[in-house]
Formats: sequence, C-alpha cells, structure tokens
Amino acid sequence: DQIFLRAGDGNSTSNIAQIDIQVQDPSTSAPHLQNVTYTIEPNVSTILDLKLLFLAPHPFPNKTYTFSINQQGKLGTSVIAGSDLTYTPIINAIGTDSSMRILVEDDLGQKVETNITIVISN
Repeated sequence: DQIFLRAGDGNSTSNIAQIDIQVQDPSTSAPHLQNVTYTIEPNVSTILDLKLLFLAPHPFPNKTYTFSINQQGKLGTSVIAGSDLTYTPIINAIGTDSSMRILVEDDLGQKVETNITIVISN
C-alpha cells in the first residue's frame, strides 16, 4: 500500500511525498520470547514448558519451532526434549542460576535467544 502526503503551514506547501507500507504476515515474523525466572526446590528435577516463553503473536500452530541449549546453567544441567526443558540442580545446590541461555529457531530459520533464571530455594 501507499500513502501520499503534502505538508503545509498556510503560506507554502511541500512537494508530494510517497510512503510505501508493507504489512507483514505475523506468521512469518521471527519468534519473540520472554526472559523468565522459575523458583524450584533443591535436589528435584523440574520440567519447564518452553512454549510458555513465547510472546504474542507466537506460537503459530502451523509453524515448527526447535529449541536448543546455547549455554548450560552453573548450578544444574538441562536437557530439552521437544519443547520441554528438564532442569536438574546439582545435589544440595542453593542459589540463583542465571546463566542458562535457550535458542529457538522457527521453520524459516529465524533464531532468537532468551535467558532462563532458576532460583533454587528451600
């Protein structure tokens, strides 16, 4: 689509300017994820649904998303199966593990990374 504009101040007017507008189909946009913090108990593995990290308008039911771990946490280890991340803290670990980085890639090859913080607390 196009818009044509002309500005004026009552005394003079500008040349006509053309503005081209392209509306992108939201389903072709790169995924958007939120950074999140989860609180878990010590010595207990926890499963996190990574699909819950998407910001609108994602996820789209007709798209394929692949999740991977770019950086493991320092107080535990993570494994991804599908969109489920299983985080297992180190035995007796207590504290905040803010170093885990997750990458999501859609079927168009668009990638985005997000941070997951795990608070291990009694």
